[in-house]
Amino acid sequence: VLKDDVGGALVELLVQEFNYFQKKKNQYRLESKVKNIRFVGELTKFKVAPPMVGFRCLRRCFADFQGHNVVIATTFLETCGRFLYCSKYTHVRTAQCLEIMMRLKAAKHLDPLADTLVQNAYYMCKPPEVVTRVKEPKDPVYLFMLHLLYTELAPDSVGKVVRLCRKFDWDDPQTTHWFIKAVLKVTTAQVLHMALVYHEELGVYILDTVLESIHYHLTLNNYKYHQRHLGLVKLLGELYNHQLVTSVVVFDMLYWMLHHSHDMTTLDTPLPDDLLRRIAVVPDMKFDPRVPSDVDNDRNVFRVRLVCSLLETCGSNFDRGITKKKLERFLVFFQRYLLAKAEIPLETEFVVLDTLELLGAKVVRYDSWEQVDAVAHAIWGVELLQAEKRLLKNKSSHVLAIPEESDDHDNDNDDRSSSGDDDDDDDDDDEEAHDVLHDVATSSSDDDDDDDSGEDSEDEQIIVKHESKVEEDLEFDKAFKLMMQSSADSRKHIPRVNVDKMAIPTVVKTTHHVDVDTDAKADSAVVFRLLKRGNKGKLEAREILVPQATSLAQHSQRQEDAGKKEQSELKRLVLLGVERDEMNYFDDTNDDITGMPPPPPNHTTRHYVKPPRRDQNSSSSYIVANPTGRGASWGSLESFLDTKRTSIVGVGPPPPPLPQQPAPATRGGRGGPGGRGYRSGR
Repeated sequence: VLKDDVGGALVELLVQEFNYFQKKKNQYRLESKVKNIRFVGELTKFKVAPPMVGFRCLRRCFADFQGHNVVIATTFLETCGRFLYCSKYTHVRTAQCLEIMMRLKAAKHLDPLADTLVQNAYYMCKPPEVVTRVKEPKDPVYLFMLHLLYTELAPDSVGKVVRLCRKFDWDDPQTTHWFIKAVLKVTTAQVLHMALVYHEELGVYILDTVLESIHYHLTLNNYKYHQRHLGLVKLLGELYNHQLVTSVVVFDMLYWMLHHSHDMTTLDTPLPDDLLRRIAVVPDMKFDPRVPSDVDNDRNVFRVRLVCSLLETCGSNFDRGITKKKLERFLVFFQRYLLAKAEIPLETEFVVLDTLELLGAKVVRYDSWEQVDAVAHAIWGVELLQAEKRLLKNKSSHVLAIPEESDDHDNDNDDRSSSGDDDDDDDDDDEEAHDVLHDVATSSSDDDDDDDSGEDSEDEQIIVKHESKVEEDLEFDKAFKLMMQSSADSRKHIPRVNVDKMAIPTVVKTTHHVDVDTDAKADSAVVFRLLKRGNKGKLEAREILVPQATSLAQHSQRQEDAGKKEQSELKRLVLLGVERDEMNYFDDTNDDITGMPPPPPNHTTRHYVKPPRRDQNSSSSYIVANPTGRGASWGSLESFLDTKRTSIVGVGPPPPPLPQQPAPATRGGRGGPGGRGYRSGR
């Protein structure tokens, strides 16, 4: 009805209004212009107005692409530009309009708002091409596993699902990998338990994967993985319920959730020596929830949810025997962790209260940090005494102490099977720790009964009795301290050699035989030098005596003897060569003296010949230097006196002075007054 009756008239009125706005160029009626062009765009999109009407409006805006025309053009494209671009008959014209608009944007310096409007309109009409992500196809066997665990699994169809899972090819390692991946995704411990009955090797892989994943998420603490983290903790509890893991693994994980990243030994402030000694005996004493942590600050309570989830899953099984005592001990440290938090949200507090109520009504609750910290230190004190007692007992026999957790593997199944009786194999250490925990808890409560206080005092006397040491222990401690002191005093007198400025070669000969004070030490030991860095970073050399009977000393002695032998042989060969050269030289000199003709003169090269030794008592022979520079010749004293311009080289009595003869007056010579070598007195 609208299209046939009033559609054409409405479009004509809108076009007239648009032309009026373009003619007036009023800068204060932008909203009216936007309403007008938006109306035109909607009519174009519903095919009431022909597309050419919109293209004419765009052409007029492009003619003066600035100010309000930018807003009008972009509004029209945002309204119906995508429709025109995707239509068969208007696609080419719309693409041309978009290209013209982007060219105008590049040519004109538009303000940031107009530039943003143009880009939004362009990408709304022509969105950027995005490469569709190709989904990796999954194996049909893995898809069938997911179908069984997600769709077919129900409380009454567990047996059917297990029978179908048994039909897989378990000899293929890929099948095992797919099954572990699928089971960890849906955390179906019941199916996992029945599958492990037939394939026990899967249990090790699955348990390792679960524990490593929980540890990884504790170090990461990413909110994105919190739901998966809770699922893994829930799966660990179900594995314990189906007897796939022992209570040792569960309690280790519970304590790890509380203690991770709260280690006092990582602080910059050094700890006292007494505390370090106690930490070495009882490692749990080094953890304090007040230690600042990047992944668990005083307002982060996600670990509280993890602990509560694990206790809600399998905590009801810790109701008898040694596991009950372990649970009571853990709840003390759990409340210590809670009281160390600055603030606990209300919903988290309700979760904690529900968990404690689920575990039993006999759980002792504490109101302050000081109270629960005193109970924790009392437990540590008893464990410290027990550990020291075991160490002293095992020192005499040189046997390592057996950890308490080893008893848990033997008693874990008995704890579950027993209905009302306690285990007969509980250690005295666990009994004493439980008594101390009970005594401290009852003493902190508001109980004014005199009989109870008397029993508490008796129990305290029993604890003090454990602190007393027998005479043999005191003598042993005294002898041990004396031995350590004597060893420390003997090491103080060892001389140290400062080799700070000495460069260490790449190959160092470490064996050096040095003189020792006594002949007995020198004969029975070989001295080595050990280079090391001292406390201040300086290099120091320390002497070490090694008996000669050892293979190291014998090998060093053989190397040193071989080196000395090689040096002596090299020295002998060098001396032999020098002696041979001297003999050859004297033979050549004797030939010259006996009258052998000298070699022909060489004008290009001059060789210096060392003169032979001459008898100093003989005065009849001299070495006469030829003034022409042609070498020297042997002659008698008379020939020497007749020679002019000669110089005597050698050892012997000085010759008589020669008479002064005037030099010939030659012009231009080197020796004359007019020569270049003479400096006149002018």
